[in-house]
Amino acid sequence: MQHDQNVLFLCNHNSARSQMAEALLLAKGDLHFRVFSAGLDPRPLAVGTIRAMNEIGIDISHKRSKSTKEFLGREVIHHAIFLCSESETDCPRIFPFATHSHQWRIPAPHALAEELGSEVEAFREVRNLIDEKIREFVAALDTSAA
Repeated sequence: MQHDQNVLFLCNHNSARSQMAEALLLAKGDLHFRVFSAGLDPRPLAVGTIRAMNEIGIDISHKRSKSTKEFLGREVIHHAIFLCSESETDCPRIFPFATHSHQWRIPAPHALAEELGSEVEAFREVRNLIDEKIREFVAALDTSAA
């Protein structure tokens, strides 16, 4: 395992996906990452985000949304992980100070809610998709460190 790496999760508003991803990676506990999240146009955390994370025992109600500008040139980012789907044109696509970039293409909860017919289920689905991607990300780092 590579330790002490900075990971920055990015999406449009830093109100749902990137906040979930930050909390899920931090919850791994035994890993040595510094984890951040940000968005191009920060908005307050979505109630559904807080609820979905509370369901699995992670309280993010104290978190605040952050702008990508807070990280530009201030931190070495080893992994910039972009969570927006391809249809979202207003999502960050690059982070100039990242050593590695990853495109995860996770749908926005509000867009998925229309498809699923339930906002609660949409936030759960997004949380679960992100959790799966984090497990794959950590496993890949474990493999490359071996």
